[in-house]
Amino acid sequence: MGAAKLSSSANYWTDLFPWLAGLPVAGRRAHAILESGSDIDESPEVEDFLNFIARELVELRSGVTVGKLVPGLATDLLLAELNVGTRMTNALSDRRCDTLSDISAVSVADLLNWRNVGVGSVQDLVSRLLIAAVREHQTNVNLQNDASLGWLRQIASDLRDLAKWNFLVGRPHSSLLQRDPSMAEPSAVEHARHRLAQVTASDVFESAPESAADLIGAALANLDPREIQLLRDRNFSDSPMTLDALGVAFGITRERVRQIEVRAFLGLREDSSAGLLAGLSDAIREHIGTISSLGGLLSSLPAMRETVDQANQPVWRVLDRLDDSYEIRDRWCGIPSVGAQVDRTHTQLRELATDTGYTTVSRLIESDEGVRRLSEQEQADWLSYCGFVELEGYLLPRSAGIADRAAVVLEAEGHPMSGAEIVARLDIERSIRSAKNALSLDPRFVRVNRDAWGLAQWGLSQYKSIRDLIGVEVDAKGGQISLSDLVDTLTTRYSVSASSVVIYGNSHPYRMENGQVRRLTSEDMDLSGRSVWQTPRLHRGDGCWILRTRITSDHLRGSGCPLPSALARALGIERATSKMFATTDGEQLVSWKSSQPTLGSIRRLITQFSPDEDIFLIFSDDASFHVEPRKPAVNILDEILATAGLSADSQGSPLGKLAVSIGLRADVGVAGLISALRGRRDDDLAEMLEGI
Repeated sequence: MGAAKLSSSANYWTDLFPWLAGLPVAGRRAHAILESGSDIDESPEVEDFLNFIARELVELRSGVTVGKLVPGLATDLLLAELNVGTRMTNALSDRRCDTLSDISAVSVADLLNWRNVGVGSVQDLVSRLLIAAVREHQTNVNLQNDASLGWLRQIASDLRDLAKWNFLVGRPHSSLLQRDPSMAEPSAVEHARHRLAQVTASDVFESAPESAADLIGAALANLDPREIQLLRDRNFSDSPMTLDALGVAFGITRERVRQIEVRAFLGLREDSSAGLLAGLSDAIREHIGTISSLGGLLSSLPAMRETVDQANQPVWRVLDRLDDSYEIRDRWCGIPSVGAQVDRTHTQLRELATDTGYTTVSRLIESDEGVRRLSEQEQADWLSYCGFVELEGYLLPRSAGIADRAAVVLEAEGHPMSGAEIVARLDIERSIRSAKNALSLDPRFVRVNRDAWGLAQWGLSQYKSIRDLIGVEVDAKGGQISLSDLVDTLTTRYSVSASSVVIYGNSHPYRMENGQVRRLTSEDMDLSGRSVWQTPRLHRGDGCWILRTRITSDHLRGSGCPLPSALARALGIERATSKMFATTDGEQLVSWKSSQPTLGSIRRLITQFSPDEDIFLIFSDDASFHVEPRKPAVNILDEILATAGLSADSQGSPLGKLAVSIGLRADVGVAGLISALRGRRDDDLAEMLEGI
């Protein structure tokens, strides 16, 4: 558009500002400017004159109100568009003054009495109001004669046509752009509404106004080159430089770099928290809600893709670093942070979990508005980012074991399934045998026949194996039954062979002596088992038992692994029982349902370890469980303790600590300690001690 020219009307200034007649000096200057035919946008005389008027009004502490000061300005004018200084911006914000109507009843004298607002701030506001009034007036005057504003005349004509139609049909207070679908309209009205709906920002401006990148660049221009470089290399960079590195680059101390950084960052943040940039930040937060993809944000606000040249970063990155109320990370946007939204999703999934421990995708979407606002693909991407996989419509941690996945398959199916059927529905490769082993060790499942499994929560009758049937008969006979009677009873009642009865009758948990079958007693088990102090690679730590083992393919495949019987007893687990231990990722099962205790799958807890790596299984007295790597060592004594899963400390000697961990006195001496280690087959520890 062309620059606006002052109207040649002799009463121009008094028509625009009626109160100007009370300022004689201003009136004379006004007449001189009018005769010069000055250009509003380019002539310094006009701006100097309006600044002069503002100064006069402030010095006189004028009682004229803002509404009377600029009667021609639209009352819905956004005060942020005036671009006043920071102090006045803060004062207006504190009083919730967003539009001109909010301060129309406030006088110049009242403004001077506002707290934390000085004379210069008030004078600046008044001057900007006067300039805005002159420009709006001149735009209206020139509208009829300016060919470049033909589109605006068309808009005015269309608005009038729509207004006439609404009055005609009795809808004077309805939105002009809102059409009643039940009512037929003349084609002229339809065309007018269509034209208005098609107006774009490009129609309004022949050349684009300042973009978001321009506004940020203007704010950065207030800083010196060193401050800009510091912010670019440290605050806005994907790989920020350290304070020490910047100190070397600038030839100043680390502390001085920090001081410059704080001053520059806070100054830029203050400049970006006012005016249109503040509105853009509000729009970003409104779009994010709680969680949004970065792609969705950029589609909604394309200007965020623009590059801020001084920062060498896109607008979204700069605004993200300046605004602590949200975070953009890994292509996700979260309020107050992406990590907080990940935690929130985890919490919601726990709260929505069924008896299997998991919930469906649909239930999460129904209960979480933030996830519901995402597209279907974004929902899948977000849940994957949070560490979940979908199976049968349920959400499981990516580290979930075979039993967890089987529980979801059964719950989705709703009736018992065979081991082969369950494995066929899993999203991971597992053998049928490993699946059956996992289900047999987990109390969430019951075996309902020879090859079918169901969920315990269904209340189905549990299938009894030959071992279970032997137990029923032994107990019915008071704890002991002849083998011949046992074979006759079971082969008659059930489809089992006599040889199977003989085999199971002489294996754990039964013992056959002199043709009689009975249960094993604690004395029987103690005769064949080691004590905890005789068990190799098992040590007593501070409030815990420590078992050294090596990662095998079975571990990585998700299979369970055997545990020493002595350790199980120390943990309070007897034969035919099981116990759950708490971990950072669900519960850990230890069971003793067969001849040897078994630790359930730890695959989810060892993802950071490598095959054949030594690890330590830590069973704490508070019924918690975790896995630790081998600790680094700097000398031979540290190496000995690290091999036992122990740590050196200031209390007692390392050898004394090792001795206590295997049930000896701390002062047993090296020879006695070596002998004890050899006796429990900890030869690697014994050889290390012999080398000292």
